[in-house]
Amino acid sequence: MINDFLYDGETILPINDLMFKRIFWNKEHPNILISFINAVLKRKDPITSVELISTEMDDEFIGEHGIRLDLIAKTSTDELLNIEMQKKNDDDMYKRSLYYWSKLYASQLKKGQKYSELHPVIAINIIDFTLFKDEQCHRNFVLKNAKTNEEWLRMLEIHFVELKKRQYMDQNDDLWAWAEFLKVPNSETLSEKKEEIQPIVDAKRIFDTAVADPKERDKMRLLEKTQRDNLSAINESELNRVKKEGLAEGESKKAIETAKNLITMNLSVEQIAVATGLTVEEVKTLIDSNNRNS
Repeated sequence: MINDFLYDGETILPINDLMFKRIFWNKEHPNILISFINAVLKRKDPITSVELISTEMDDEFIGEHGIRLDLIAKTSTDELLNIEMQKKNDDDMYKRSLYYWSKLYASQLKKGQKYSELHPVIAINIIDFTLFKDEQCHRNFVLKNAKTNEEWLRMLEIHFVELKKRQYMDQNDDLWAWAEFLKVPNSETLSEKKEEIQPIVDAKRIFDTAVADPKERDKMRLLEKTQRDNLSAINESELNRVKKEGLAEGESKKAIETAKNLITMNLSVEQIAVATGLTVEEVKTLIDSNNRNS
């Protein structure tokens, strides 16, 4: 099949950051992004248009940095959208999303502008790992009155869509269809449903075309490799840090035990400090502790 090309032992999927950008940041097919946004927001009055403002991912820099896909758009209701695709839980996702939300919210005001000119910001996090320990695929966080549960100042809205929990969703839900497409674009279960959602048909066509292009596949392979290498470097760095801390802690405990033995031999504070590498104050503290316990 046309989209069964392999690279590095993995099948190309729409969740590949570059592929995701090709599909959802397509100016010729804005209906794709609009359909996906409406599937997430589930409002009585759906979004009718979006203005693509920016994306932080530049194809030319794929090989140099661990690129974070960050799509920013404005809706027909003047709300700002920050859409992110995350495949690895390599950071505090909750705080990360709130941080990016706050950066976009604060960036709206220029010098001399009034707070009344601020527009709501919606963060949509599509994640390919388990974040919450239950079967709920989609979560929406807003500001509410803790006592009455009444929504307040609808300026903050943060969504999490966990793709690996899509099997728990109602298959009549359009968000299920999009989640299924992102993970299994050739899904037989999706084949009938996608015909009802024209934007998914368009998205599948863009996907097939991109996967069939050798240059596009090379870019996707390079991006995946860069991300894996960066993640490995982070993991190795963290492992080395833990090892160093463990060694330092072990050496500290050994020095303290040696100092305690020397204290019983009535050596001076200065002599014990020189022999163990502890400071004079640390040795005095040990002596005081030893006297209290005697």
